Amino acid sequence: MDRLFGSNNLDGFWSFRSDAPGVDESDLLPPGDFPQSFGHISRPSSIDMTNVTTPTSFNDTSNVLVGMPLGFPDYPHDLGVFCISHGLVGGPTETAGFSKQLPSPSSNDVIQANALIPSAETSPKSKDIKLEAKSIWKPITELPTSRTDEFKVVELSQGHNSEKLRLRVREYNPEPGDKQYYTWYDGDSKYFYNTTPYAITDLRYARSAIKNFLDKNLEGYLDVLLLNASPITKRTFRTALQNRDLTLLGPALKLWVASRFIETPWHITGSETLGMSRDTHIKSPYRDWVPQTPIMDFQLDNLVIHGVLQPLLKEILTTLRTKSSASKPEDWFERQLTYFILLNTIELTMAHDVEFARRYRVGGSRWSNRQLIGTVTQGANTLLTCFHNANNDHYPFSAPWPEVERSHKWSQEQKTYITEIRALLEQQQEIQTEPAQEMFWTGQLHRAGWIPVSVVV
Repeated sequence: MDRLFGSNNLDGFWSFRSDAPGVDESDLLPPGDFPQSFGHISRPSSIDMTNVTTPTSFNDTSNVLVGMPLGFPDYPHDLGVFCISHGLVGGPTETAGFSKQLPSPSSNDVIQANALIPSAETSPKSKDIKLEAKSIWKPITELPTSRTDEFKVVELSQGHNSEKLRLRVREYNPEPGDKQYYTWYDGDSKYFYNTTPYAITDLRYARSAIKNFLDKNLEGYLDVLLLNASPITKRTFRTALQNRDLTLLGPALKLWVASRFIETPWHITGSETLGMSRDTHIKSPYRDWVPQTPIMDFQLDNLVIHGVLQPLLKEILTTLRTKSSASKPEDWFERQLTYFILLNTIELTMAHDVEFARRYRVGGSRWSNRQLIGTVTQGANTLLTCFHNANNDHYPFSAPWPEVERSHKWSQEQKTYITEIRALLEQQQEIQTEPAQEMFWTGQLHRAGWIPVSVVV
């Protein structure tokens, strides 16, 4: 797949099979063996992560992330210098207020060689894919021999509201090694929940159903998932939602919600349970609900990543590049809200990775996928570099308010938002130093003198 914030060239990793009988090229998703197990498997990587200590402040560069992906500058060189030398952003400016003279971003998508959300190969769930030298890669659309041509309709939910995602599934003949179970733990004891051989069919229908579900449940997901968020996060998202008709904000909010589709497990809620039932073990996570099958889980993630998240992110980055190039103060409001949403997505991605490692005991550390964490860390630092250096977008939060107020003809809504966020920032008692927690990355948007921070991986 396109590595989000990264190279579009995947030759040699994914091999598409467009010659399969009855398969439309538009239906093909990245091929892969069906999920095997939740165990951690090693895979070739250009990243050699080394443990470093947690920074004590945003200015602490004494311990830095070692072994960033190839093509990225070697630390401890300043990330801003890298972006400037590559034409990504302009250099620091002494001019008060917004900069109108800095070179605009000139890379293909503003951010290069980075990732924002898990891809098929970096998602924690990719640990389910058996990567051996003799693996036979196959399109998800090319299912094993079906037992029947008839499909069933299942209703899925993540438990955030009463709405259901309805998908068509079909029974098939499993091949050796196809995963037909989930694992869970009680202390040191390992248990299995057996599943039935059903997979999603009619991918065009599935893509349409997912997009319709996203449109219908945008506000509902935001209300539920931000219920316990910090005041700054709540205020920012509320403002973004009120302005979702703006070019960047509608797609950014959709990207945030759709990113949650590949985190919380989906479970079957309707009367059609595909021959499965709730687990009888009192401590089983499947005691209260019936999960979708492992193959359905993998398929749904890929449908969301390739059918929703990638197109949305491409649209967002293209528009962000245009607006950053124009360097108009009147675009600041929309730009800032978009950066916040993207960085909050990274915070949640990292938090999900920690939870995945805890639940399935993978990764050998607090992270289940250190490559993913290194990559999204790079993405967050690069986003912040663009934010701070391209247009001085931190200025309305960090400069004296009278100066900010005079610098631009703000609308009343924008004035209220800025002053409320500034007040909330003054109330903060300490800086968040835990990268898998809210406000670690988003909290770095509001301060002048920002430099990249390190993360223990």
